Formats: sequence, C-alpha cells, structure tokens
Amino acid sequence: MIETKRLLIRPMIEEDYLEMYAYMSREDVLKYDDLDPFTKEGLREFIKSTLGDPCFYAVILKETNKLIGHLYFGLNRANEHIYASLGYIFNPKYYNQGYCSEAAKAMVNYGFIKMNVYKVEAGCNPENIPSWRVMEKIGMHSEGLQKRKESFENDEDGNPIFRSGFKYTMLKEDWIKE
Repeated sequence: MIETKRLLIRPMIEEDYLEMYAYMSREDVLKYDDLDPFTKEGLREFIKSTLGDPCFYAVILKETNKLIGHLYFGLNRANEHIYASLGYIFNPKYYNQGYCSEAAKAMVNYGFIKMNVYKVEAGCNPENIPSWRVMEKIGMHSEGLQKRKESFENDEDGNPIFRSGFKYTMLKEDWIKE
C-alpha cells in the first residue's frame, strides 16, 4: 500500500466496482480513453478480470475511506530493464483538488524506489488538457505529439481509425535530481 498525505493507494479488490461505477459509467469521463461507459455488471466483470494483476490500483481518500479514482501502472521490459506505463481515471466529483496529481506522483515515486523502473511513460489525447497538466505537474517531460499513434477501432469500411496523442516520460535519473 502507498500512503500520501490525503490518499491511500492499494491494489484493486472486487468490491471496488461499486464506487467506481459512479464515474466509469459516464461517457464524459471515458471519452478520451476509447472506452464505452460500463454497466454495473460489466464493470464488476472487468474488475474481477484484473484481480491479481499488479497493474491496477484503487485511490482511496483517507478522510472518508472512499474510492475516488484508480491508477494503471503497467510494467514492461526493455531487455533486463523495467519501465512503466502510467494511466489514471478519477471521479469528476474530485477533479481540481490535486488528488490525481498526488496519486500519480506517489505511484511514480513508488515505481522508481520499490520497483526499480528506469522510466515512466504516459500519454493522452491532445484535447485532454487536464491529463497532460497532471503529467507536467508531477515532473514528466513532453516528448511531443505522436501522430497516428494507435487504433482501437475501424471505420465502416474496416480501415483503422488512428488516434494521435501526446507522450510524456520521466527518467529515474531526472526524478532523483528533482
């Protein structure tokens, strides 16, 4: 478990779907993640499928013991070196209060210290201004716009619909300096 001044960050448990549904069922929250809003049962099944996967973390507000968002911190290998991919989705009720930045920074710190990752990377839709502001606030550096970065769906003719995205990274040596 990771603890900050206001938050607890812990692995997901099945019961988290109950509080996550408040934001994972909203189209406006998921529009930049290429996800459709979840049904309650669909979200429960998704959470069950991630149990035991050390990539998904619940963010709990200590003051109320309420789940306010979640993090993705997926580990990848480049030969014998480990790097991580960071992602986050929060309940809009808790936007603009610094919770996402606090949780993301704590997760990155944990990755560098406890998981010995050499780099953390993250990305977002260029229109998702709050997301890239979080990345900048926690000390990540922009590597620019990646054009036609990924495709999650096809058009009516079966051709891939490519998305562009900003890419941000932070190296362990830069984190140590800061």
